[in-house]
Amino acid sequence: MLRVTNSAPTTPGAITTEDPLESVDAALLARANWWFEISRYGLIISGSITAILAFVAVVFSWIQFWSSSVREDHSNQRTSTLEFRAAELRKDATRLTADAEASRAAIAAANARAAEANQKAELERLERIKLEARVSPRRLSGEQSSKMATVLSAATPQPIAVVSRLFDPEGKDFADDLASVLKNSGWDVQRFVNWTQSERGVFIAMVGQSEFPQSVRPLAAALDAASIAYKDMNIGNEALSTMSPYFAPNVLYLLIGAKP
Repeated sequence: MLRVTNSAPTTPGAITTEDPLESVDAALLARANWWFEISRYGLIISGSITAILAFVAVVFSWIQFWSSSVREDHSNQRTSTLEFRAAELRKDATRLTADAEASRAAIAAANARAAEANQKAELERLERIKLEARVSPRRLSGEQSSKMATVLSAATPQPIAVVSRLFDPEGKDFADDLASVLKNSGWDVQRFVNWTQSERGVFIAMVGQSEFPQSVRPLAAALDAASIAYKDMNIGNEALSTMSPYFAPNVLYLLIGAKP
């Protein structure tokens, strides 16, 4: 800016008496002062904001640290709880496995005892049946009579002598049952109660025959159908006098011995 003064020009070497303050621009100074105040308040405000932000940053850092600690503690506690529960579950699983093994062993032992008891009961039953068979008298059941009659009626009737022992009422009754089936099937039956031998069981017999003729087969088949055990007997000369009338050749005999 061009500044105009009314003072007279000075000569060289002269001493000026102008006031330095009068050379400062008041408007510029005023603007400088205004900006100074503005900047000061700006610094104060920005410093305050910076301080607040720093405080907030510290607070949030502490909150972050605290929350992280809480989360970590919770995670550790959760992990510990899960591990404890897993350990308990493993213990329970081990216990249940042991209980299951014990149960299976107990069941196996019980089954073994039951099987042993059943086997023992079956053996006792068979022994009882055998004992009853030994004790009970021999008689033909209706089923046995029917099976024998079916076989005998289909065959050509043969003459036959049914012989039981002397003084043997059990054998006599059994022989009577057999003789009755044979007679009802059309066979020519003679009945004798005078055999003096002590053989046990049932015998199909003929005198002097090492091999029996075909005519004997129906009688054997009838006994088989009724599940009656029998043996073949060739009557020798030494046995001819063991009944009266004596055994005769070419006669088919059904001998009923003592109960086995």
